[in-house]
Amino acid sequence: MTIRIALAFMACGAMASAQTITFDDLGPSYAGTQIPNGYAGFDWNNFYDLTGAPYTGTGYSTGVVSPGNVAFNDFGNPASFSSGTEFNLTSAYVTSAFLGSENVEVEGFNGATKIYDTTYTVTDTGPTLLDFNYNDITSVTFVPSGGGGSGEQLVFDNVTIDGAAAPGGNPIVSSAVVDGGTTSLLLGGGLLGLGFLGKKLV
Repeated sequence: MTIRIALAFMACGAMASAQTITFDDLGPSYAGTQIPNGYAGFDWNNFYDLTGAPYTGTGYSTGVVSPGNVAFNDFGNPASFSSGTEFNLTSAYVTSAFLGSENVEVEGFNGATKIYDTTYTVTDTGPTLLDFNYNDITSVTFVPSGGGGSGEQLVFDNVTIDGAAAPGGNPIVSSAVVDGGTTSLLLGGGLLGLGFLGKKLV
């Protein structure tokens, strides 16, 4: 009985450390506003927020998970966020802003060392839930490709972070390219979908 109680408290503690970054508390933004360093405890590079609903016919609108803001990478260039302490990147909803289909390479670093590198495919028809499970990283970079130049904009919503590093969390090696459609899972009824894990490089 004592062991069961201890395990229950450990599980509650792990759940309490997770946070979902929705970008909604940044306030309305109709022209795109740069996300400031310090937001949600991270430093942000080339990430902007936008109120998505008015942009019908684009991924800015279809990519909204929690109304009303989404984030995007300006001019289709790579974007990243980082922290001075280790964190776990659990998942995020990602949509292509303008393209029917494009790829996004997601690189996870601990300091200068790249330890995860996975490429996913996303579309502009709706958000794809990407399950990363990148443990013990200090920064993550999103690199779009497949559309050419500024058209390679990605839309992000509901990024889930676990601030407590998972003990001994070595990831399972996945294939180099993951079809994002296969990781689009509905969360409901207390069921959590299992996604593809990142490729361990070291």
